[in-house]
Amino acid sequence: MNPFLLFKDKSLTLQKDFSSRDEALLDDLGIEPILQAMSEGDELIYQSSKTVLLNILTDAESIHYRQEILRDCLKNQDTVRRFYEISTQTVEREKNIYFGFFGRNADSMLSRSIEVFEMFIDEFYAVKKIITENINNFNSPGFRNLFDIFTDELNDTYLSKLLSHLKNLRFKRGMLISAGLGKGNKGVDYTIRKELENENRIIKRIMNLKNGYSVITVNENDLSGMRALSDIKAKSIAKTATLLASSADHVLNFFKTFQIEIGFYIGALNLYNRLKNLNLPISFPEIVLNDDFVIKSNNLYDIALSLSLNGRVIKNRIENINRNPVIITGANKGGKTTLLRSIGQSQLLMQSGMFVPADFYTSNISNGIFTHFIREEDSELKSGKLDEELNRMNDIANNLSKYSILLFNESFETTNEIEGSEIGRQIVEALVENKVRVVFVTHLYTLARHFLKKYNGKALFLRAERGNNGERTFKIKPGNPLSTSFGVDLYHTIFK
Repeated sequence: MNPFLLFKDKSLTLQKDFSSRDEALLDDLGIEPILQAMSEGDELIYQSSKTVLLNILTDAESIHYRQEILRDCLKNQDTVRRFYEISTQTVEREKNIYFGFFGRNADSMLSRSIEVFEMFIDEFYAVKKIITENINNFNSPGFRNLFDIFTDELNDTYLSKLLSHLKNLRFKRGMLISAGLGKGNKGVDYTIRKELENENRIIKRIMNLKNGYSVITVNENDLSGMRALSDIKAKSIAKTATLLASSADHVLNFFKTFQIEIGFYIGALNLYNRLKNLNLPISFPEIVLNDDFVIKSNNLYDIALSLSLNGRVIKNRIENINRNPVIITGANKGGKTTLLRSIGQSQLLMQSGMFVPADFYTSNISNGIFTHFIREEDSELKSGKLDEELNRMNDIANNLSKYSILLFNESFETTNEIEGSEIGRQIVEALVENKVRVVFVTHLYTLARHFLKKYNGKALFLRAERGNNGERTFKIKPGNPLSTSFGVDLYHTIFK
């Protein structure tokens, strides 16, 4: 039994440990504020969202499967939140059902498992009630499959039978046990037998005395006799207790998985509502099913920046159709890094099955999303900054595959212009030849000019817009790289 709300054929397992490359991706793209907006302080939603975002989908069918479920969630927010509340409540209630004074012996295990199962059945009925009231409001295959579990597999007849069995396992009328004699006349093969269902079962037992049966009564003050009876009971219920405990764990795992998977969608709803309240555009992306490098978007923005500025951000338009690499140049603090993050965030959200921050966003699926951003000076570095950059690049290269996307931000600028440009040239050319999609923000004019000459007509060149007076509009528009570094802007900033 599995909710299958994130994948068609498997469950999501929360990931606790992430690689340094994963953490760098989150940091470079500004994902932490997004995760905070999604989780709203709920640690499980945070972990679920982080795990999903760092394990992107790489096929259109899986992305569409998730998108349809999310659309259902957006139309039925109160219902979906109720599902999360019930699953969370169930997991917490199970933790509070104790084994009792004697710990994990067979009797205690059986008693606890019965209590847990009875609680589960209560929660099953609570979920079924919500489903019955809202079943016609959900259309996605994911939710329809989940509802089938509760309406077909967990129907009222099944749950009623389960309750009846649990009631019998409390042995309120005593236990019927069979056993045999083994070596040394020790009891073996202790087995619980089904109780006689006829209301005259006691009379039948008495009548059976004529057929060779006998009754032995143990005085309650006979400690040895009571221990012997307790031992017989423990041996008789051991298998049943283990089986019931295992079944309870199975059901608990269903609720835990349900909580984790529905938790991701709660996170998506939280983020959606935040962006809508800021009057920011949101759309479901369109997936291009070919190998070209395609990014087409209008009013694309950086979610993290938007959250920190309460929606007051500049939005950009980008249209790249089968051009690789994409080179972004222009004046410093002109919005280049913001656009780069916007692209990375959108690609990450799209391949997690979510909406994107734009009026529309069209792209192909990447086999992996990687970032190589310039780092602040680290006093603990044991080698130079260029060595650190090259080591990170080596780690990325070892994990790249065809049709991955790699976002560079001012990479290889920790050395001189000539050396940095040559390093960047060799790396980018090798990446492009191997079908890796490259978006490169750079101040290295020598590097940008080389790409302009070699990839003219095959690469896309964008430039941060700058007014004649040095004013930044934070708009990124098509434009070839310029040789000036706008040093006069720096002069006026310092000596104004």
